[in-house]
Amino acid sequence: MSMKAAREIYPPVENLPVHASVYQQESLLEFRCRADYVLSKLLSETAPGQTVAVVTHGGMINQLYRGGSPSSH
Repeated sequence: MSMKAAREIYPPVENLPVHASVYQQESLLEFRCRADYVLSKLLSETAPGQTVAVVTHGGMINQLYRGGSPSSH
């Protein structure tokens, strides 16, 4: 699907509360919780001194970088 077609079918929704979702997607809050869960699991299962590489997209990195409550940003 082209970006133009996607924008027509799924237009951006501005000022969406962090707990709300559209188009059967997860909310920003759910996304943040998923990011926190995965990072916590990786940290708890990694031995001290062990190196782990995580490959992800910018949206996930932004959620982890923000820290704290998503509603405070």
